[in-house]
Amino acid sequence: MDRPPVPSRAKVVAEAGGWSVFIPGLPLAADGGTLDDAIADMIEALREYAEDWQDRLLNAPNHRDNWMLMLRCLFACVRGEALPKRGDPEPPAEALPAEVAFLLRDRVRMSDAEIAGLTKDEAIARLQRYWTEGS
Repeated sequence: MDRPPVPSRAKVVAEAGGWSVFIPGLPLAADGGTLDDAIADMIEALREYAEDWQDRLLNAPNHRDNWMLMLRCLFACVRGEALPKRGDPEPPAEALPAEVAFLLRDRVRMSDAEIAGLTKDEAIARLQRYWTEGS
């Protein structure tokens, strides 16, 4: 089974004609015109954060607890996988979990525009319909 190339705690939201990806509780966020662009930007943000963390942030009180994320990035790098606007964003109330957006695209074959028009409840209902009816 395919997995989305973002950490499991990542959230995605369609806004302002594009997509945003963020990880609640971490100083990481990314934007893109498409969901793929936003995910690619998040991968780059994770790489930059990993470098900064190793160089100087690992002992900073507000960053030292992110060692598990850095370990996950290291193992993803070793396995050759993609690493799971910077700042500390507030999560939008209707943000979709990244896995939900991924399943809507991968399994249900919905477009980014279709997914962007769904509320969280509508997205989950659509997946439930797919799983029960197969369409």
